[in-house]
Amino acid sequence: MEMKNNFKYIPIFFILVTDFLIAQSNADYSELLKGLSKNYVSNYHKSESLKDFLTCYNVDYKTFKKDKALYDYSVHKFYNSESQIIGFLLKYKNDDTHINHWITTENPCKSTIKLHNMLKNSQASIILLYNYLEFDGNNTIITNSEFLESKNNINLLINFSEKNIGLKVKTLRDKWKKIKQDQ
Repeated sequence: MEMKNNFKYIPIFFILVTDFLIAQSNADYSELLKGLSKNYVSNYHKSESLKDFLTCYNVDYKTFKKDKALYDYSVHKFYNSESQIIGFLLKYKNDDTHINHWITTENPCKSTIKLHNMLKNSQASIILLYNYLEFDGNNTIITNSEFLESKNNINLLINFSEKNIGLKVKTLRDKWKKIKQDQ
């Protein structure tokens, strides 16, 4: 008789474990986005000298090396994440209130500001979704894409992502490529 009463707690246990795992994944993905925000390190090749680069970004060499390692790790982890990252990124699809630096950080010593330097979370999450589905194992985040210039393509990307969150990564990417080819 006592054994039957214990079974009533099993669904509660699974809910708690699931909630914990989701919270842990979200925390991991939040850390991943923090790592991607160190993307200024990818601008090094555009600088005339290391000294100028470090001065413009107001960092020392040790910080630069640490941030570069974190950024490279975060990009690698991003492309190798399970498909649950899609659900995490979709949470930002309507967030037009925050400007972020997940995608790109322009050189603060330059006088020009490009539109992709003022991306809101909603726009950046779409770019990350596109990168995740389109490229596997890339070593950087692609910010310019003709595909993302069309509202219809963006809607296709969002609808596809929402419907296919649970698929295995390879299946998800293969299915995405097929949909794009059929378009």
